[in-house]
Amino acid sequence: MSRTVRLLELLVRLQTLRQFTVQALAVEFGVSRRTMLRDLQSLSELGVPLAATSGPHGGYRLIREQQLPPLMLTADEAIALVVSYESLQQYADSPFDFDKSAAMAKIQGALPMNVLQRLGAVRAHLSILGSRKSYQAPYLRELLDAAINKVHLRIRYDSRSGLSERIIFPYGLFAANEMWYCACFDYRRSTHVSLRADRVIDIVDRVDNMPIPAQLSLREWLSADDRSAKDALSLRVHVTAEGMRYADWSSFGDCLQRLGDGTGVIDMMIRTSDVDFYARFFIRMGTDAIVQSPHELRAAIRVRLTALFHQYEN
Repeated sequence: MSRTVRLLELLVRLQTLRQFTVQALAVEFGVSRRTMLRDLQSLSELGVPLAATSGPHGGYRLIREQQLPPLMLTADEAIALVVSYESLQQYADSPFDFDKSAAMAKIQGALPMNVLQRLGAVRAHLSILGSRKSYQAPYLRELLDAAINKVHLRIRYDSRSGLSERIIFPYGLFAANEMWYCACFDYRRSTHVSLRADRVIDIVDRVDNMPIPAQLSLREWLSADDRSAKDALSLRVHVTAEGMRYADWSSFGDCLQRLGDGTGVIDMMIRTSDVDFYARFFIRMGTDAIVQSPHELRAAIRVRLTALFHQYEN
């Protein structure tokens, strides 16, 4: 059993005890007394309200007044929670270090039999499709902690142009297309960027005494207008009625305007570094998307289509 799983099970066990001793818990979990003391100390540092009592019948207890009341969920709410949790399994990594299967077992173990039966029926008629990406992003938690604590990091990053060392100020993490991204200010490029978390090869150290580039929340960062970026390009694409279905699924949000005849227009700002991504994206849409600007994107599409033509020329 990993230490993370043991801490989760210990936390659940403490909820059922009025008072306990370190030695009794150590025997129950099959660890030494010193290990159990360290585990209780870790829970205390995480905010679990523990109090010690002295004397021959002393030990530890939870401060009941500080415990959260049990979460009361309806059957539909509980099923939605489980299904939503399972949909996140397509992400190979998580910023939280815990055994996902153990956590899911605990959630389902708390559900009554009638809800479990209904959950089984829902699973039989509901599927969340997505190809599970096989990759590693070992520094998700460190990036998240840096964003929470407003810390600059010096990282080694493997981009298309090669391995580089750069200083970033993380604003947070977001998930898209089964991948994790770090929203941050990149001092190497002097602008706000989203970095693939799996391409962060190493976190060298934290950098102190640097002013925060901008007081932005992650939500503000994600909704920020990119027109101020030095490498911003104006994207305008006409989408056919058939292509609107694909464009809607791709979540262009407010940047996708639906016209009266069923067609639409994508009007947004993109970065020069993203031209290759959008070239591949709109090639997949075929004749259902007509890129009007920027000319850099039109040129990139022509280069890719020419290479594809030559690949099958003979």
